[in-house]
Amino acid sequence: MSTPMCPNGHVLPQEIVSALTAIREGSIADAQESETLDFKEDPARSAKATGRNQDAGLVEFLLDECVCLANGEGGDAHILLGVADKIPGPAAFTGTDREPAWLVEKVFNGTKPNLRVEAEIVSYEGARLVWIRIPTALTVYERTRGQATRRVGTSCVPLTDAERRALIATRANPDFTAAVAESEIDDLDPLAVAEARSRLAVRRSVTGQTDPVPQTTNGLLEELGLLTKNKELTVAAEILLMPMPPGRLSVRHLLRTVPAGDPRVQEISSPLILAFREILDRISDSASQEIDRVDLGGGQEVPLPAFPSRAVDEAVANALIHRDWNMTAPVVVDQSPRILMVWSPGPLPYGVTEENLLTTVSHPRNHKLMAAMRMMGLAEESSRGFDRMWVSMLATGRRAPEVEITQSSVQVTLSAGRPDKDFVLGVHRLTDMHGAEVVQSVFTLIVLRHLFDHPLITLREVASQTQQGELSVREGMDWLGDMGLVQPVSDSAQEWVLTDQSRRLLGQDDEGTVAAVSIQEWLEAKLNSGAGVLARDAAEELGVDRAEITAILRHLRTLGRAKIDPEGPQRGPSTRWMAGR
Repeated sequence: MSTPMCPNGHVLPQEIVSALTAIREGSIADAQESETLDFKEDPARSAKATGRNQDAGLVEFLLDECVCLANGEGGDAHILLGVADKIPGPAAFTGTDREPAWLVEKVFNGTKPNLRVEAEIVSYEGARLVWIRIPTALTVYERTRGQATRRVGTSCVPLTDAERRALIATRANPDFTAAVAESEIDDLDPLAVAEARSRLAVRRSVTGQTDPVPQTTNGLLEELGLLTKNKELTVAAEILLMPMPPGRLSVRHLLRTVPAGDPRVQEISSPLILAFREILDRISDSASQEIDRVDLGGGQEVPLPAFPSRAVDEAVANALIHRDWNMTAPVVVDQSPRILMVWSPGPLPYGVTEENLLTTVSHPRNHKLMAAMRMMGLAEESSRGFDRMWVSMLATGRRAPEVEITQSSVQVTLSAGRPDKDFVLGVHRLTDMHGAEVVQSVFTLIVLRHLFDHPLITLREVASQTQQGELSVREGMDWLGDMGLVQPVSDSAQEWVLTDQSRRLLGQDDEGTVAAVSIQEWLEAKLNSGAGVLARDAAEELGVDRAEITAILRHLRTLGRAKIDPEGPQRGPSTRWMAGR
């Protein structure tokens, strides 16, 4: 029996070996093609190619087929050059004299981005063939003239713009956790499996589902989507239900009794489903459950913990679920009495940036892992987690979390701070008046926090802080106006202040006169009083961007109502403005 031979000792994939055997035994190449395998006869060896530009014809075929196969969903794909499509038996192996390097170069130069394939000689049935391997692609490829197709079955079909965008997003954010695991089902940790079964049962009970939870491990894994189509264990199952491999950790917990002091280190290598609860318990046990207390009146008091539990849950869940599991570093939780820092390996998932943390739709990096966690009630697929962190921190009188992003990590920092009890009390009163659905939202709390600290908020400032576009901001502020929380300063609806009722509930009755004017009116009052104005000071006091203040002052200068102090700097942050008269 003939065996395909590669001079460098490489072994052909079984799919190709089986197809070549079938052709030798009487099949035709067309019948052996698949989503990941194609055959092509070299035009130089074909009688039909007489009189044609054989090189150009071959290059056109290779460019079309390599792009098509690279854009397919079957993974690594292959072309065997030197095999006639429709001739059965050994006569199909007509061979080729093409050099592998020439073929690789033509594909590389004729595609964008440049597609790098591999090619090498294969000897079979006395014929010299060339095996071209198209590696699993990480993006979408097209011809240099813009044509892009994808393999569906054994056909190449054009990619629509929507399909192209979806494919780019998917390939830029591959799901490592959906891959086939090296472990077997019998290797799973029994305690982790029992915990998964228990959590699934609780989740079903809470959501009113009556279906029984599978009692077999295989049934449970299938229910949680942790098996492949071929019933093989996924990497997500390994992560969730097996201890970390030797030398690796799930989480490292650094506990400091004083800021910047030497930490007490605890290392967790448990399966993720157990590590998740373990690290949350350690954080809770080590943090003060009450650093202040708010008197709501009528004998009601609310304790304020160092770190709101919901913010902690979201920060840890985000780190463990959305981290890059291809990287070996553990999630690190660095905790001191005033600061909780959660560091996770890997950048933000595709499509998520610092500018859209609060507004982008969910882009889970680890779809398979995320889905299983959601089914067990450990994550919400529709949430990014950041909006919930913001709500928890703002509603308990703290500042929003700090998020530091690099190409290799994401770090979220929660500060215990000194909770603003007046703001917490005011939010409680507003919630009693308008309801939690209105007040306890990230958009509302961001606006209220700003207006608690500053007399007004501008369209630009709302857009910046809530990470929304102008249209969404206007609609949101109009809605808050309809709810009676804010009101526009003028008909232009570029600036807003709290309503009298909101100011009273937030305990700011004595500042009503300050909030009733626009930025321009406020600046003119300052100038006319004889007090000079520095743009940076005005921006800080009003809570707006310095560029907005400078633009208004320049406008007042054109009207003759403002001028730069001739005795001071004429440019820069120390420029002092005075009345124009």
